[in-house]
Amino acid sequence: MKTVAPRYLRDFKCIADKCRHSCCIGWEIDVDADSLEYYQSIEGEFGRRLKDNIAIEQDCAHFTLGKDERCPFLNACGLCDIYTELGEDALCQICTDHPRFYNEIAGRLEMGVGLCCEAAAELVLCSDEPFTLEVWEDDGEEQYSDPFEQQILQERENLLSLVQSGASLVTLPDEIVKMDWCTFYSSLERLDPLWSEALSGWKNAPPSAWNEPMAQFDKEFRNLICYFLYRHLPGAEDLTDLQARIQFAFLSYRVVRVLCALRENCTLADLLDIARMYSAEIEYSEENTERILKELESLL
Repeated sequence: MKTVAPRYLRDFKCIADKCRHSCCIGWEIDVDADSLEYYQSIEGEFGRRLKDNIAIEQDCAHFTLGKDERCPFLNACGLCDIYTELGEDALCQICTDHPRFYNEIAGRLEMGVGLCCEAAAELVLCSDEPFTLEVWEDDGEEQYSDPFEQQILQERENLLSLVQSGASLVTLPDEIVKMDWCTFYSSLERLDPLWSEALSGWKNAPPSAWNEPMAQFDKEFRNLICYFLYRHLPGAEDLTDLQARIQFAFLSYRVVRVLCALRENCTLADLLDIARMYSAEIEYSEENTERILKELESLL
């Protein structure tokens, strides 16, 4: 099987203590079985600390979050004590992978990085290169390729080419444009009070905000659409689902754009922060993503 990834992924690097929105805060961090077995074998003071800060519930283990929902191994300097004490290889699987995501389609494994990570958001949206996939690994074994999955890849390739061609960014169908998306997004599960503030500002915005072009971020918005298409189309189960996922990519871009338009003198830093929040609130909530996809299917 081949493993492929966007070319820019080779430049991704965790910024650790420099991160303003640590993935070690506010997220329940599961501990996989292999890591749990290893942690339970560690002796001494640090071994006791590991055992004291891992909860096991119904065969599922996770770190016990402390004050302000911080991982108990995130120290005051913003660094991971497991990393510094035991080395990078000692990290559990979710900490090793994050913010990477994986999709298996058409006999290959696709890898990327999610925008909920501020370092990833900057890398993805600010890339000056056209969106290009390259092979990272190839074991030489041919995998079965489903015809529908090949159709997904072809449709995605066409859309990626269109977005990167310099043509006008795709317009949503009238049925989707007429939908009160501000109210709909406000009804979804929310995690960050700052996201609630952003949605509140959208609710009180004039209708013209939805069509504000924000031309100064043309490159970043095109990269944003490419990211959504790359990440979400492989999950399609049928043609209806595929069309909903395509519209999800364009709708997500429009929501990020309108929230940028509502920021006074919106800067690149603002755009990156809005994209990060959108990803954390929507993409990283399976329930929220599914609700949007179902609503889009009903409108198509």
